[in-house]
Amino acid sequence: MVLVTVAISAAVATPQVDIWKLLFILAGVALVAASGSAVNQFIERYSDWLMPRTASRPLPAQRLTAREVSVFAAVTIGCGLSLLATMVNWQAALVALITWILYSFVYTPLKAKTSLNTYVGAVAGALPVLIGVVGLNAGIPPIGWALFAILFIWQFPHFMAIAWKYRFEYAEGGLVMFPVSDPSGRSTGWHALVFAVLHFPVGAYAIWLMAGLNPWFHVAGLALATLYLWPSIKFWQNPNKQTSRSLLLASIIYLPLMFLLVLMARMLLNS
Repeated sequence: MVLVTVAISAAVATPQVDIWKLLFILAGVALVAASGSAVNQFIERYSDWLMPRTASRPLPAQRLTAREVSVFAAVTIGCGLSLLATMVNWQAALVALITWILYSFVYTPLKAKTSLNTYVGAVAGALPVLIGVVGLNAGIPPIGWALFAILFIWQFPHFMAIAWKYRFEYAEGGLVMFPVSDPSGRSTGWHALVFAVLHFPVGAYAIWLMAGLNPWFHVAGLALATLYLWPSIKFWQNPNKQTSRSLLLASIIYLPLMFLLVLMARMLLNS
């Protein structure tokens, strides 16, 4: 999903896409993301062992040692940043480094300290979009920031649905996610609802940047935002296994379709 959003964002924000440079961007992002995942699992190896959903990961399952994982993380971040710096540009490498630090050494440790970790994680989750944009542009055009905003706000209903489903496991593992300190689910549901509502103006702005006032694209964007809002309302009204599953499914459907809609609008703009 990360690579798909990076590729689409780069294509949308760039008049003429350099395919080879885009491939180097995707390879670099893949390596940096692999390193971030390894660092995350290294730091959380003991809490992962306590949670059934993560107990089969390589470290708690003892298929890899902590030393092997740390070496893998070091090699992949070094290769990823080097590739971006030499074959793309230093701006892409810098945004990738910031993303890696934020995810690995701010968001991951905060998960054991405060539920506000979700906000930090959402920034780290949306930053890869800007790697693709700055990799093919001299700066970040408005559509780049719009796509960053879409991905940022998308993560809250998505993560709230996941966190609610696994709230007892998170508590057992010592991870302070929103539902762990919110037994009623009201705050969790409110976060999902508020950020789902934000997709209406943010999505409309992104479509307007690419397709102007073309009614068909705006109707499609409105339909997609409604698709995400409706299960968010249901989850807010009654957080349970069924409503969280429906919201999670809607989030998985919404994001790629929204990015593809903006890409189609961009193609129309260039035709």
